[in-house]
Amino acid sequence: MLTLPILIRDLVLFLSIALVTNLVTRKLAIPYTLGLVIVGLVIGLLGLTPEAR
Repeated sequence: MLTLPILIRDLVLFLSIALVTNLVTRKLAIPYTLGLVIVGLVIGLLGLTPEAR
């Protein structure tokens, strides 16, 4: 069972990833949504996401 601290940690992690993605897409002048898709694919393929139940 997931506890509240684990959920908060995961939320902060994903928000941090979104923030870094935003900063990088601004520097590279590509759409933010494209950056999120690329990052999502990388995270999914590498298996870095927590288990969903």
